[in-house]
Amino acid sequence: MLRVGIVGAGPRGLEHAHSVHSVAGLEVAGFADFNPDLREQAARTFKAPAYESLAALCAKDAPEVLILATPLRGRKDLVLEALRARGLKGLVVEKPFASRLDEARAMVEAAERAGVRMFLSHQLRYAPEFVPLQQAFEAGHLGAPRRFRGVCFGNLLNQGPHLFDVLAWLTGPRRLLRVRAEACDHPAYLEKHSTSAYGYFKDRTHPAPMWMTQELEFEGGLSAEIHAGLMYERSEAFIDDWLQMRVQVTGETGEAEAQVGSYFRMRKLGEEAWTTTPSSMAGVYASTQAFHTALEESLRTGAPHRNEAREALPGVAAMVACGVSALKKESVACPVDESADPWEALKASSAAAPAGFDPENLKYPFISAVVPILDHREHLEEAIENWNKVRTQRSPGFEVVYLSNGTLPKLEAYVREHMRPQDRLVMDPTAPDEQHLYNLGAKEARGELLILCEPHAFPEPEF
Repeated sequence: MLRVGIVGAGPRGLEHAHSVHSVAGLEVAGFADFNPDLREQAARTFKAPAYESLAALCAKDAPEVLILATPLRGRKDLVLEALRARGLKGLVVEKPFASRLDEARAMVEAAERAGVRMFLSHQLRYAPEFVPLQQAFEAGHLGAPRRFRGVCFGNLLNQGPHLFDVLAWLTGPRRLLRVRAEACDHPAYLEKHSTSAYGYFKDRTHPAPMWMTQELEFEGGLSAEIHAGLMYERSEAFIDDWLQMRVQVTGETGEAEAQVGSYFRMRKLGEEAWTTTPSSMAGVYASTQAFHTALEESLRTGAPHRNEAREALPGVAAMVACGVSALKKESVACPVDESADPWEALKASSAAAPAGFDPENLKYPFISAVVPILDHREHLEEAIENWNKVRTQRSPGFEVVYLSNGTLPKLEAYVREHMRPQDRLVMDPTAPDEQHLYNLGAKEARGELLILCEPHAFPEPEF
């Protein structure tokens, strides 16, 4: 039986404790938290001792496994203190691992020197929606990955680390070549454009702007985009904003999508119907339990674990590069300086009002661009690229409605693969010409204003 000490008796610490309590071979040895109310409640709930510090917990109860369910601030010092505990075999660290790559690397190397196995709490690798997503790629059902899209409500240092971890897990070790990111933390703007009923709020434990959008280019032709924060695209399957973590991946022959607590689905490229496996909130809680079940087995047998800490380093590097890009307001080549820590400066710079935003007049119309693809089809790829590029926090919200009649299956598949989540491809096999598609698009559009254009008409960068 491995004795587990939990540092941090807040909601996430208690979730870890419930999972540990349910795993054969693990037992809750005690808690540590500087907040007396939290630690006393944890002690009563789990009938385990609770202390005001990590040092006291280790001195009195000598846990063999420690879980650091604490905020990012002070992470490196706490990890190094934990690694000095006598008899420690395993250390679990909550996300985000670090705000700087050099600190993350230093913690990994310190654990390896101490002979302690360290794991990151990226439980999506055990979530019932995401496991079949990884298995689909591993079995070759979707072909080699070509495009990744991740969406979450929490900011880039809150829920964003989960998306970067899933990206690395699905696509394997690939060199990151370049990133381009933008950020906004202007309260009035985000209050106006937040997808959520929460409106604008500050996340004081995760020092990233409350909206960031980023594009990443990897070797081998893989591209990725990650949207994190208050202006995320909400899916049709909605339970709560915090359960909107969603990943869409397109391979050479198929595509798949997974959303926490909702579903996994996949289909071959060009097919209309999805094969869908629904899930539920039970899977959300089960993923943390599965993480700890694997942890117990790994420490008992020496078997590998999906969340070894060294595997988290590429995700940290990618997140820091995105922060640097957003701070510089330009695309940056990778790798960036390992000591870069852009977050506080980025929070300050992104608090300025976006260009053209008038806080005295918050009424922005929602715009629909209606784009039939029958004519000037040779410009379609460039058109989609340009429409996607202007979809940033600097422009009013809008959608693009692409239209076709089913006579261009390859181009229609391209549109599905590359359009943004809020965009649509509307099909009408009976439409004889472009004029009929314009009429259909006007009926389908959700915007207050319509823009009717063909693929050869591109939006200006400051649209």
